[in-house]
Amino acid sequence: MSASYDALKDKLIKFEAPEDMITPEATLDELGLDSLAVVEIFVALQEEFGISLDESKAVPALTVKETLAMFEEQLAARRDGARQ
Repeated sequence: MSASYDALKDKLIKFEAPEDMITPEATLDELGLDSLAVVEIFVALQEEFGISLDESKAVPALTVKETLAMFEEQLAARRDGARQ
């Protein structure tokens, strides 16, 4: 997978999501993450990568794939902004 997927997966594991259950289709809820943990993951990604994620969208019903898409969108926006 991508470096951003690996970074997200590492964060999920740090929040005690079972590594063998982390798939693109898995919801964060299925990985045992409650709403507070999801917000904390968003904050951790923001701090580590210098991006802005909409914390109002940080809900356990998100899939790993949806979370990754938001993360990658913000990484791309940051890269595009840095090029200007």
